[in-house]
Amino acid sequence: MNDAAGSRRSRLVVAATLAAGAAVLTAFLMIPPIVGLADNGDFERISLPAGLAHESPDFGDRYFRWMQPRFLRVPRAPDPSAYRTSELLLVEIANGAGRLLAPGPRFDIRFLGALHAGLLLLALGLLVAACGGLCAPAQAGAAALLVFFFTDPGYTAPFQSLYSQTASLLFLLLLAAVAARAVRRGTLAGRALAAYFLCAALFVLSKPQESVQALLLGPFGVRLAWAGSRRTRAVAVLLAVALAGLGWRYYRSAENSIGWVTRYNMLFMKILPSSTDPQRDLRELGLDPALARYAGVVPWGPDSPTRDPAVRRFFDWRSGQPSPRMLYLRHPDKLVAVLTRTLESADALQPDDLGDFAKESGAPPRTKARGAWSELRQRLFGLTWPLAFFGGTLAACAAGYRRATSRGRRFREGLALLVAMAAGSFLIVALGDGVETRRHLYTFHALSDLILVADAAWLVQAIATRRKTAPA
Repeated sequence: MNDAAGSRRSRLVVAATLAAGAAVLTAFLMIPPIVGLADNGDFERISLPAGLAHESPDFGDRYFRWMQPRFLRVPRAPDPSAYRTSELLLVEIANGAGRLLAPGPRFDIRFLGALHAGLLLLALGLLVAACGGLCAPAQAGAAALLVFFFTDPGYTAPFQSLYSQTASLLFLLLLAAVAARAVRRGTLAGRALAAYFLCAALFVLSKPQESVQALLLGPFGVRLAWAGSRRTRAVAVLLAVALAGLGWRYYRSAENSIGWVTRYNMLFMKILPSSTDPQRDLRELGLDPALARYAGVVPWGPDSPTRDPAVRRFFDWRSGQPSPRMLYLRHPDKLVAVLTRTLESADALQPDDLGDFAKESGAPPRTKARGAWSELRQRLFGLTWPLAFFGGTLAACAAGYRRATSRGRRFREGLALLVAMAAGSFLIVALGDGVETRRHLYTFHALSDLILVADAAWLVQAIATRRKTAPA
């Protein structure tokens, strides 16, 4: 196939991707009964600074059971936790569009859903376009999997919510698209270099758990830019250093704002409830063994031990007190147990306790939207799949690395980067906050599915290449 025909075919595949993705997203997000994700109490971190509030004063209507199709516009107020996220930027854009197109006292969540959906389609289109150098079956297969995976309600229900995880997904996919284009073209320079580090920064700033990824994304950006001019290399290095500094600053900011909640949940919601000797664990940390009676008590409840200044001081990272994570190091059985429990949650895209439909839809409380990939994922994956999947991917990357072209090496390095990011994301969730494990694995799921798409396209391309070069 000549270049013109290949380019025309690639454009058709991209157009088909966008059309299919738009159709699925419209059905889920725009046409009643619309799909979203219920509030677990975290919405205020975004709603307060954005000037939004729940319509209903009833607790049961506002939390856990149903998604919120509309919010009241109210005066802005500072979030007491001082939480920061790049998702707030998207909410502000959607709210501004809502004020312009539908002025009034209420904000329709579909404005935010439409913005999120548009960014997802942009990312999917760019990813498929970056596959334009592959054979037709490989590009078409990658396009089909990208639409099948990332338009599933397990990924898109949060689009119509005020959770910061949506920004994690969207900026991750946009970042992957920019990187894939750079791998194909042979370098990362000019506007593409700026786009890479901008998307990386917005991804790193989406949630505190993503901040550590700056240490991986910066060097990879430098690697992609190294084939360019000396000036391009210098700019890439400076941007990588700035990204690392930004990630560290964001991490420290999160520690100052909500770090104590993470440590509390880790100890009282995760370690102590499953411990065979909680009093011993508390003594090892220098805490009163009598606090064991608070195992399973949420930090915000009226009976929470955080009302005790000494306990609250222990969870402040600036106090110099040991982290509850030290118990994992001292007791390997605890580490194995927590990794196993997290793996048991790693096959599910959707959290169990949050509804996907509005109360006005007539759906029962906590009803989940059905998604083909959400259901198939739980049937296919088990406890051993991450080791086999990630290990096999890394082995394949290493096996042909020396013989590969420069483009092939960059592809393998990018795939290995995704594996490292997925492993890091999993460990952060496993060893971190002890609540809502399934929802916190959202980025891990996205990275895993991106790797699955890349593996499938790589396999199809390898088979096609081998057939083409085989003797007649």
